[in-house]
Amino acid sequence: MLPHSQISQKTHCSTQRFGCPDKKVSFLKIMASGAGSSMLYSFLLFTVILSLQEMYRSKLASTELFTILGGFISSLLFLVLLTLIGNYQETCGVKTGWGAVIIAEAVALIAAGTVHRVCITTW
Repeated sequence: MLPHSQISQKTHCSTQRFGCPDKKVSFLKIMASGAGSSMLYSFLLFTVILSLQEMYRSKLASTELFTILGGFISSLLFLVLLTLIGNYQETCGVKTGWGAVIIAEAVALIAAGTVHRVCITTW
């Protein structure tokens, strides 16, 4: 692992591409978002995905292909909810563990079950 001084030298880049040629900006600051903003984006994505899944519940249950798509959408719900819970625990200073995975999985399975029972097995 590289010392902090070497990491900071490698992660700094010239901002000539960004319109400020005289300042240095950390590459990590540009690409990474904080836990709070990531939690907000995860919450918004979770809300939108869940509401769209419930709005199109009858369409997703109509054919086999759409049932598989419903399972895939439920796996996206699991991923976004796991990110949301992990970021919440990080901002509160709580140690993350398997509890977050179990909660996110249970919510995603319940959401998949409201669409079609086969959606539970395909996610």
